[in-house]
Amino acid sequence: MIFVVIKCKENHMNKGLFLPCGEYDFIASLGKKCQPAGRLKRFGLRTFSGPFDWFASQKLPQVTKIINKGCDHLFLPENIKINGRFKNCIDITDTATGFRSIHDILIDDYEKQGIEVCLFNMMKKIKARRKRFIEKINESERVLLVRLNAERDAVYKLRSVLDKKFPTTKIDLLIFKERKGEDLCNIDFDMPDTYVVSGDNEPTNDEWLGSDQAWKIMLSSVKIRTYYSS
Repeated sequence: MIFVVIKCKENHMNKGLFLPCGEYDFIASLGKKCQPAGRLKRFGLRTFSGPFDWFASQKLPQVTKIINKGCDHLFLPENIKINGRFKNCIDITDTATGFRSIHDILIDDYEKQGIEVCLFNMMKKIKARRKRFIEKINESERVLLVRLNAERDAVYKLRSVLDKKFPTTKIDLLIFKERKGEDLCNIDFDMPDTYVVSGDNEPTNDEWLGSDQAWKIMLSSVKIRTYYSS
């Protein structure tokens, strides 16, 4: 059994992991794949589908670009590579951005409507999700954004964009860097409001959800703020 002492900004301790804690108005995934969104949902922390929940977003700078400037450049027909099928959907990659979708285009729709109509409908949905994502951050006091795997330089650029785009919102970042066979520990990225944890993420049950123990430790002190009407 592993015992973890969690250090919050309100409770500076000398031992243990430094992790986000307390109540947030909004918590959302920044990718790199479906796992963070799935974990947030299982912990009751995901309030609606965000623009990065069900994509494989290998390149964090592309996530930053979508937050900052929108997604008109994403999944253009001339950049689409069809990889095959995943369950009842078409598996596609945007070769210009590295984004991959395996959940958005049904095979039946693809066969009846063609790829361009399917892409148009998919992007309409993604743009609506981004709009709601941006609005929710703007109206929130405190937000937590969660990303699976990212390098320091890319996180620094993301942090800079978030600070400029949402100057009145306190935004925390939680980055989980997978390191097979290693115990959970913090990595110092030397950035404010940025929590970086590395360690083993070997799947416990469902392959796509990773380690039950690791995610439970990282999210155990996080809650969605509840508002009561008078």
